[in-house]
Amino acid sequence: RVIGVIKMDVDKATFGNRVRSIRKAKGLNQEELGNMMVNPTRGENAANKPVVSAWERGISVPGPYRLKVIADLGGITVNELLYGKSVDPVVELLELEIAKLAPTGDYSQGLIEGLNIAKEILIKNKNL
Repeated sequence: RVIGVIKMDVDKATFGNRVRSIRKAKGLNQEELGNMMVNPTRGENAANKPVVSAWERGISVPGPYRLKVIADLGGITVNELLYGKSVDPVVELLELEIAKLAPTGDYSQGLIEGLNIAKEILIKNKNL
């Protein structure tokens, strides 16, 4: 059963700044970062310097494999790389539902409290 769908848009310019920051923090130039993007399983070659430059300038966003390589290099999750914060989809969904209920006045305080408690539990226990 689908309760809701969460779609978050990537701010490409901010994403690009994150990629650049990670690359520079690791002391890599664009070519060196691109050379780390080889995916033999899918037959993908290294990303050339103009491709890495396009990521950093917010023109394009790499595919899943390359996102994972960059995120791992930076010691962050792909979610953090894309959106700048760690967002658990379940927590995000709960926050959206709470926000929808609050302005209507069509809810019981117990429901809101229950959703807030569930959200806090999920935040504290990321492995659920």
